[in-house]
Amino acid sequence: MTFKSGNDFLSAIKEYGSFYNEDQELFVFHYNEDDAIAVYRIGRKYANKLRSLSKVLDCRWEELLGFGGSIYDSINSEYYCEGHASNEDWCEENCNLLYWEKV
Repeated sequence: MTFKSGNDFLSAIKEYGSFYNEDQELFVFHYNEDDAIAVYRIGRKYANKLRSLSKVLDCRWEELLGFGGSIYDSINSEYYCEGHASNEDWCEENCNLLYWEKV
């Protein structure tokens, strides 16, 4: 799955919760009510483990992760730091990658 724009990608993350790109080993999910997103680098082997565990435990992938991801806040959030990449920036940079799948 690909997206037409960063805005479309961000909207999909908000609506569906999370996406994984096996080719790029990227996992992104909706992080909080201020529309921040979190991004983790997750290899294929670990992604398969998360896929299995999430089914057995009936939970989302992000519930099984610990520290280590990057948070991208919305430029409208009180937590946004000027000069840092926003959720909008990240989505715009990654929306055209091939092979995004809902998880």
